[in-house]
Amino acid sequence: MVALFICAGLNSVNSDCRILTPLAGGTFAFDTVEKVHDGDSIVLENTGKTRLIGINTPELGRDGSPDQPYALRARDRFQQLVDRSNRQIGILMDSQNQDRFGRTLVHLFLPDGTNISALMLSEGLGWHIAVAPNIRFLECYALAQQKARTKKLGVWKNPDIINATSLKPGDTGFQLITGRIVRVGESRRNIWLNLPSNLVIKIDREDLQYFTSW
Repeated sequence: MVALFICAGLNSVNSDCRILTPLAGGTFAFDTVEKVHDGDSIVLENTGKTRLIGINTPELGRDGSPDQPYALRARDRFQQLVDRSNRQIGILMDSQNQDRFGRTLVHLFLPDGTNISALMLSEGLGWHIAVAPNIRFLECYALAQQKARTKKLGVWKNPDIINATSLKPGDTGFQLITGRIVRVGESRRNIWLNLPSNLVIKIDREDLQYFTSW
């Protein structure tokens, strides 16, 4: 059985993704937080609906469905960080500015330069996600998550990992999946990993650099 995670080379990388002397250097602009929606999205006064880059936190319940484990804890921790900074948050854009829902995609920082995504990942309050081309802090986000996984914090205490054989055609959304690779296919541009239940994972050859043990 193998679990597949994108994992960058992590040697000599600072896990907090901190930006030093942000105020003096004018590294990023500041905005005022109007509302913390959940663990990875907020509403800013000038920027509007905003989504954190690099982290996916558990979902709050909707339409009668229950909250996922640690969803409230992630939101409350985000709110705590916002309140501590007097609702003033530093914003740093990456290569792509918006997602398909029209939310602005940003890296967010406390006034002292602390990277919020990295901090919450290190506490096990979400999962590291890497969506190109927004990979500016890829390595330190991966390292922050690895620290939480090693210590079994938060979502890594009793991770809900689904076996590929249990997947159904209608299953969607963020999932942690494990399974036996039954076939490896190759094309000029991609590697194809076939798992049971007709699950196929496509890896672009250009992205193989992010798999340290490939």
